Amino acid sequence: LHADNNLDYVSKIAIDLTGNGIHGDGALHIARMIYYFEHLYLSHNPIGDTGASLISEAVRKTATLKTLNLFNCVITSRGAEDLSRALAQNSSLEKLDIALNDLGDEGISHVAKALKQSTQLKELWIGECGMTDKGAASLASALTVNNSLTMLHMGGPMEVTESGLSTVAHSLANKSLFVKLAIPSFVSTTVGYLSWEINEARKRNGLPPIEIEGEYLSSII
Repeated sequence: LHADNNLDYVSKIAIDLTGNGIHGDGALHIARMIYYFEHLYLSHNPIGDTGASLISEAVRKTATLKTLNLFNCVITSRGAEDLSRALAQNSSLEKLDIALNDLGDEGISHVAKALKQSTQLKELWIGECGMTDKGAASLASALTVNNSLTMLHMGGPMEVTESGLSTVAHSLANKSLFVKLAIPSFVSTTVGYLSWEINEARKRNGLPPIEIEGEYLSSII
């Protein structure tokens, strides 16, 4: 990749670098080119927190990037904090996948804080990140404030209980634009009951039903 900073236009392209063995140092070169991209796929690359920080700084400045896929990139809560700061300031990003990273509840809380400020993010993949009920509560609190998100994918094994999941679901009762919640790690009876309960609440609020999906959903493509 080569960036020519003298160019006064942006090529709206998608670049897929999935599984290319890119580490933190390699992420620097990608960050320098990020303003050329609308869609960037870096899943299955061990960029770690160093790479996440470099990408985040570029995301903070770009006004063209719409999709960022960092699925399984060895990112922890420190990297999530940098990403969240960028998300809160970015004006273009619509889809973010940070699933299968070791964020933990601390990292989830950083993302939740960004959701309270974000006005453009529409889809978020955040499953298999070590979330417990504490992280779910942070997410639920953010969802009551956020008015842009339409889809939340909490797929894969989680340590969230049915009570924690219910807290997240209930935060969607007044969200007019929201359409889908994906929770494939829970059994169909739980999904079915939550779907009925939340959609009854939405009906009382004069809102259309949302879909609560129980089967596995793949990462953004």
